[in-house]
This record gives sequence, C-alpha cells and structure tokens, in this order.
Amino acid sequence: MKLSYVGPLPPPVTGQSAATLRLANELTQKGVELIILDSSTRGATGIIGQIRKVYGHVSALVKMIGNDCSVYISLNANTGMWLSIFLVAFARLLQRRTFLHHHTYAHVRKRQFRGLVLARAAGQQGNHIVLSRTMGQELCRRYPEINRFFVLDNAGLIDPALESIPLPERNPIVLGHMSNL
Repeated sequence: MKLSYVGPLPPPVTGQSAATLRLANELTQKGVELIILDSSTRGATGIIGQIRKVYGHVSALVKMIGNDCSVYISLNANTGMWLSIFLVAFARLLQRRTFLHHHTYAHVRKRQFRGLVLARAAGQQGNHIVLSRTMGQELCRRYPEINRFFVLDNAGLIDPALESIPLPERNPIVLGHMSNL
C-alpha cells in the first residue's frame, strides 16, 4: 500500500508532531510505503512560521497530484484547520481515500463552522481517526456528515523505548501529566 502522508514532523517536537512521526514509523514497519509531505513550521514563529506552514500545505497539494494513492492528513487545529480543509477538499476532488487524524477536541466539544466545512469537504467516505471512542461519537453527533471513525489513542503512539526506563525502587508509583493547557 502507498500513502501520501501529510503532517507536521519534528522539529519542533510537539504532541502532534511526535504522534505523526511515531505513526509514520509504525506504518513503515508494517510495509506501508509513505510519501512524506511535512507541513511543519520547523520552529519558525510569526509571519515566517505562517509562510512555512502555507508553503508546506501547498507543496503537499502539488505532490498529491503526482501520485495516485490514499491520503493521511494530520489535521491542524484552530485557524490552521482551513489549510487542512483545503487539502481534504483537493484529495476528495482527486477521488482519493482520505484518513483524517483529529488531535484536538476543540471542534468536537463545540460545533464550529470550520469543523462543519471539514466534515463536508471529507464527505461520507472520509475516514476519521480520533483519540477515543467518546471523541468519535461526539464528532459524529456534532457533524452528522461524519459517519466513520477509528480510535487511535495517543497511548498507542508512545515510543516503546520509554517503557524500558527503570524506575527508582523507592518510588514505585510515578504520576505524570502532559497537556496544552
């Protein structure tokens, strides 16, 4: 199987870029041939960061024209979702099977116009990857245009090397919290 793989890859290391990279590695190990289309800002901020992000998405679009395979898109959040919508609509126009990875609950907790446009751009055939069953159910409830989702929680994308880090014997319980608060 061949897959156009659009999403931010490190650097910078963010939750989304780390999950996107980890999934790419897993798919490659399973024999999926990826055409990597990196949409990262490469750490740039402000207007330079925005230009890099737009450039990454436009070049992904151009490269999608040159191949005839399914498309995975690691969806942007907030106003960046409009760039994702642009790619989703284009992939649908090219009649490509799409896999849309939702990394945020922002458009799930509250119905948003850009979420509606995304759902309609993907159409009934869009495949939505969500973080939990509840997220998928809420997504379908808020946007009836979505009727298919698959759960891939972030715990499944943790680097196995982390599992082998020895814990001090005197503190058998370790509690951690990572979040974008």
